[in-house]
Amino acid sequence: MIIDNKRLTWGEKELSAKGVPNPLMESLWLLRAFGDETGKFEAAVKERGGGKPLAYILGTQEFEGHVFKVNESVLIPRQETMVLVQESLQLLRKMPRPLRVLDLGTGSGSVAVCLASEDPTAQVYASDLSETALSLARENASLNGVGGRITFFKSDLLDSAPVKFDMIVSNPPYIKTDDIPRLQKELRHEPFMALDGGTDGMLLITKLARTALTILNPRGFLVMEVGYNMSPAVSALLTELGYAGVRSSKDDAGMGRVVIGQVT
Repeated sequence: MIIDNKRLTWGEKELSAKGVPNPLMESLWLLRAFGDETGKFEAAVKERGGGKPLAYILGTQEFEGHVFKVNESVLIPRQETMVLVQESLQLLRKMPRPLRVLDLGTGSGSVAVCLASEDPTAQVYASDLSETALSLARENASLNGVGGRITFFKSDLLDSAPVKFDMIVSNPPYIKTDDIPRLQKELRHEPFMALDGGTDGMLLITKLARTALTILNPRGFLVMEVGYNMSPAVSALLTELGYAGVRSSKDDAGMGRVVIGQVT
């Protein structure tokens, strides 16, 4: 399409006035996506200025070289979760076959799709409590060419796990309930269920860590993404529960972002 510089500049000014980062680039993305439809670009700029994440407005998000459909029923895949994917793949490549890996709380399916794409010999499963999220994850798996290689199932944590696993990978809710209303306005558009970690942020992490001991095969791994300041507490929890070789991995900001433990 031919870029309308007048509309582009208007969008940039509107977004800048609302404190949106990179207002020119975001105005350009919105103009390219919606500029051919009367009033759609202007409406999208208003939504973005009001705090709706760009990915939800565009309906897609790129992650680890894949494009995923997203909506407000799932978390937007973010750079921090790349650490979760990379650490999981490093472990998987060293493990004997056959093996089963579960992406618990799959949301958009981004982690499961990345694992299935990068390790085609692994048997990948993906679960979520939300039927809407599972439907979107199935669609994303098909769009990224691995729809036939991921087994999806609905489950509250591990309650409905159909088999035992050699690895459980998860980005569980870890934000303290009282902190959610104070999050930046973009995050408040994301599903509450995927954010709320209870009073101390550890509720779902603790439940998962305990239950995983009965669902992981011997020598199996639990790999969890946690909050930027939570790795010491989560590492202590896994050690107390009897996991071996507990360690954390840092993100690009130098914060402990992923905690790993192995069943003995």
